[in-house]
Amino acid sequence: MVKKNVLIAIVVAILIASLCCYVVFWISKTSAKTHIVQVIYTGLEAPSTEVSGLMESQRRIASKEFMELPEGTSLRMEGNLNSNATLVRVTGSATIEVAPDLLILRISVSSTGKTAGEAVKNASEIINKIIDKLKDLGISKGEIETDYYHLMTVYDYEVKPPKIVGYKAVHVLKVEVKDKELAGTIIDEVSKFKIERITVSSSLSTKSYKEAYLKALEQALSDALSKVEVIAKMLNMEVGRVREVHESTSYGIIRYTKAPEVMVVGTRATKIYPEKVSVKSTVTMIVELVKG
Repeated sequence: MVKKNVLIAIVVAILIASLCCYVVFWISKTSAKTHIVQVIYTGLEAPSTEVSGLMESQRRIASKEFMELPEGTSLRMEGNLNSNATLVRVTGSATIEVAPDLLILRISVSSTGKTAGEAVKNASEIINKIIDKLKDLGISKGEIETDYYHLMTVYDYEVKPPKIVGYKAVHVLKVEVKDKELAGTIIDEVSKFKIERITVSSSLSTKSYKEAYLKALEQALSDALSKVEVIAKMLNMEVGRVREVHESTSYGIIRYTKAPEVMVVGTRATKIYPEKVSVKSTVTMIVELVKG
């Protein structure tokens, strides 16, 4: 009976040990397959565009045919001041809120090697796979560009003097897309490769920014001229020539709006909901008021 109990105990112990080994193996295998990518939304980014101005006459301003002024423009009208005129300075402003129509993805890849050539080669292999995947998703080669590249030496600082132990290559690709659904698909698909992180920012395309900027400028000019008309009416005078116009535009950029997000690939589809952009125009105007 004792031998039988001992035999049963040994069999149970073997089964428990086997089960433990299997669990450890399964966890290790699952961990190896689980690829964690850090996806960070960094907020709004200033548009890479400049709004060109057109030279217009004083007549168009005075008649409210608003002109396009380049950002930060000052318009000054030369000529002697009318002896019956009084100068008045007014400020007009307007803010336009518009939803971003551009998402900017920066895909960061880093790879190490014993030599600089090996580190560069390892990073290039991953980058080429990412580019191929982007092309499969409908992104043209012209829409993909290198945003950052750096090759650095890796040292072991535990020894004195520090010893070179290898090299690290960092390559960041930049992709701009207008389709939010496509941006989410890119994040999901590209994250399956051996990458370090993806940062996402929102912005306005050149066309959308210019439209918002000119609309804000027009409303700011209208606001300033309305104030001039009220002042002239209260003083029993009439609006004369516009002597000077100073304009400036600001762009609402949210530096950091959300906490970093860690995404486990394959757990869900990524969705992006960018906040609105504010484009503000401020106009300072010096106008002549003349007696009626």
